Amino acid sequence: MKHQLFQNAKYVLGIGGLFVGLIMYGISLAIELEAVDITMSTMWLFFTVILASLGLLIGRIISILHHWAYRDFLTDTWNRKYFSTRIKAELKGKEKNGNDLCLALIDMDDFKKINDCYGHDFGDKAIRKVADVLKANIRATDSIVRIGGDEFVIIFPYTDLACAKLIAERIRKTVAEECEYVTVSVGVIEVGEAARTTALIQEMDHMLYHAKKMKNSVTTMVMEA
Repeated sequence: MKHQLFQNAKYVLGIGGLFVGLIMYGISLAIELEAVDITMSTMWLFFTVILASLGLLIGRIISILHHWAYRDFLTDTWNRKYFSTRIKAELKGKEKNGNDLCLALIDMDDFKKINDCYGHDFGDKAIRKVADVLKANIRATDSIVRIGGDEFVIIFPYTDLACAKLIAERIRKTVAEECEYVTVSVGVIEVGEAARTTALIQEMDHMLYHAKKMKNSVTTMVMEA
């Protein structure tokens, strides 16, 4: 996955390489001038240690850049930018391999009223609590995405509609039981063979609208194209 923040990594590599090069040049020059008593084997050991440390540092920086690019800071779930990238990859995989793919759409009911009655701090806590319920009720292969203020999507790769609905229903009931003043509407889409990203996002909006009408149940649909 690429993001413009990753462009910074090449500058880190360049500066790090320049830094190592200058150190090695300085050590080599000092040895030639007999300013220091260092054997070549010691010098190369020192070089290896520096290179390994630099590699670990660059790996950590790239990890941080990835976190900034694709994570939602309020809930520590994936964000909408990640969804756009991931769903394209999933659709390509489905077109190639014909594997099952489902999406669960979760929207907090009357969230504006929650903010108006209890304040935005409570609203943020409620969003985090719902995200925690989602994390506790999915599998390792599934991905949670916060696509809007109070809207989430769960990506279920290699999962049919019946299984995805079962997980979604468990999530809906758990939120009602564990989250104070909060309920959610849930819809599940089984993605068809010829689905496109743009059409899929449009269907997600329609699904949330229908899910709002169907209280106390999970709405399902199959998207053929």
